[in-house]
Amino acid sequence: MKKAILSILFYLSVLSLKAQEVHGRYEPDMDEEDLADQKRMEGFHFTNFESWAMVIGAALLIIGWVMLKQKEPTSKESGCLPQGMMILGVILISPLIIGLLGVVNKIIYFGFIIGFIIFIIWLLFTLIENNK
Repeated sequence: MKKAILSILFYLSVLSLKAQEVHGRYEPDMDEEDLADQKRMEGFHFTNFESWAMVIGAALLIIGWVMLKQKEPTSKESGCLPQGMMILGVILISPLIIGLLGVVNKIIYFGFIIGFIIFIIWLLFTLIENNK
């Protein structure tokens, strides 16, 4: 079962990477709808469907995790229902994941800018101190 899950995750990872290549090759610029959708998700302004999907996805994740932990000590072959519920839960909470990644992206972006400004100020003070 572990080999099947690993091979499916590997396949989905490769498929995701290839999809990014195709998207980048044929459509290098995001259109206005994509930009508006990304800004909406980064601001955590979800549609009604996305909100309910996230609630159901979180419930599936929790139930799948509990089922997996309850079956773990009793038998090694627990079936694929808990893993499937957890995968579906992650898919359903993907708008929340996209929003969090957008926030992390902004934090890193502003962190680099602030770090660069601090480095320039430190470099100027160091050069002024050494020239005295």
